[in-house]
Amino acid sequence: MESIVSKWVDYTTKYGLGYIMSDGTAGAVYNDYTRVAIDKTNQKIEYLQKSPNGPDTLYLYTTSNHPQNLEKKIKLLLYFKNYLEGGDKTVIEPPANIDDEKIAELKKKSLVYIKKWVKTKHAVMFKLSNRII
Repeated sequence: MESIVSKWVDYTTKYGLGYIMSDGTAGAVYNDYTRVAIDKTNQKIEYLQKSPNGPDTLYLYTTSNHPQNLEKKIKLLLYFKNYLEGGDKTVIEPPANIDDEKIAELKKKSLVYIKKWVKTKHAVMFKLSNRII
């Protein structure tokens, strides 16, 4: 079964849109047009950087091994995920470390994420990376 958006929250006045997919993947579309998605185990991170002259650039990381400049976006994504899952207001802690074999396994399959979205007074539409609208 294809993954679809099951919950979302609009914080575009300050940060962006946070969401959870039906497969447990969580993600955010930030106001600077970058996107971050994390798998349901909080181990694999996919960061998409908007390119002004061509296709977006995809970077693969783990929660224990990512650039410092993404720390704020990842932390905010984990807050979105916790909020949408109905958890208490504590921070979700990612796993401490992941071995090389697990990293190779995580890189094999791409996460489903929101490519574009539009909100009107009557509806919200999401175009996903798996081509579902």
